[in-house]
Amino acid sequence: MPDTSRRLGLTRADVAREAAAIVRRDGLPGLTMRKLADALDVWTRTVYHHDGGGREVICDLVVGTVLAGVEAPPAELPWQDQIRTIANDLRDTFAAHPGTADRMLSHGPPLNADVLWIPDLVQSILVAEGLSVLDAACAWSLISSHVCQQVIIETRWTSEATGRGTMSPDEHEAYVESVRAATAGLPTLQQSLESMAEASYDRVFSFGLDVLLTGFAALTEPTGASAQ
Repeated sequence: MPDTSRRLGLTRADVAREAAAIVRRDGLPGLTMRKLADALDVWTRTVYHHDGGGREVICDLVVGTVLAGVEAPPAELPWQDQIRTIANDLRDTFAAHPGTADRMLSHGPPLNADVLWIPDLVQSILVAEGLSVLDAACAWSLISSHVCQQVIIETRWTSEATGRGTMSPDEHEAYVESVRAATAGLPTLQQSLESMAEASYDRVFSFGLDVLLTGFAALTEPTGASAQ
């Protein structure tokens, strides 16, 4: 039976810590109020009423908690390397907590200062390099989308978590065979898909990020400067 004395001392930090631990193990789709209540040793209804919003509030709390662990890169790094460091840290953080990238992509970042400093810093770096505020905002959207989509793909194909959308090895092999069958007679596409299948996730992620950073750098040149 849950410890009723714990209800009085239950804090937001307690909820966030235990919820993040569950997500790390089971993925965000595997986070249930019952699991969280058991981890906190309280009644399920206590968790529902703690923040007044049920599971949706808890999901935002989890995303905010895991992203709070991302650190600002050294300011002395070149601007491209600062952004690259942030993007890689975001990727690692999302990958360690399956389902959080999906949540970030569909709902955006939680509206608290522990998280919002990340897009603010990235956009500030780009504005300092000469991009307009609007273009810097668009650039952040592209970066965050690239990070989240890459993590979603990696999680779908490789995660051991039991959350929604992951592929078993048999399902993956069946998918590869269906792609080969569908591209028969399309040699260039088939070769490109075979190459992608052999490429590491790191290679694909780095290539996409480098393309984005190269494009942003072009906008900082006088001939490609954005209209203010």
